[in-house]
Amino acid sequence: MPVPDSLVVRQLDLELAGGCNYKCQMCPQAEGRETDFLKMLPYDLFCSIVEDAMQYGLESVSLHGSGEPTLHPQMAEMVKFVKDKGLQCVSFTNGSRLDKTLSHHLIEAGLDVLR
Repeated sequence: MPVPDSLVVRQLDLELAGGCNYKCQMCPQAEGRETDFLKMLPYDLFCSIVEDAMQYGLESVSLHGSGEPTLHPQMAEMVKFVKDKGLQCVSFTNGSRLDKTLSHHLIEAGLDVLR
């Protein structure tokens, strides 16, 4: 049975890491970010959220938020999980942690778009 258009979730935006390795003036990360926001999204919870959203017609998962996604030690595994589900995966990053190793892992995991 198809999902009614009013219940369709085409893109899911998930924050993998609440913290950031920069403190830019214009960003809420710069000062006063509460400890709860600095947590990492647990891998099992991430998988559960993606699988739950798939029943609503999910097409794309975007890994970003107020935090820096490359701080999450399982980011490449999360990208691979999304890709193994046949979904598009995009991410936004400040790019500072994209060394040769991390870049290679993200490419191998199948990341579609990196901004």
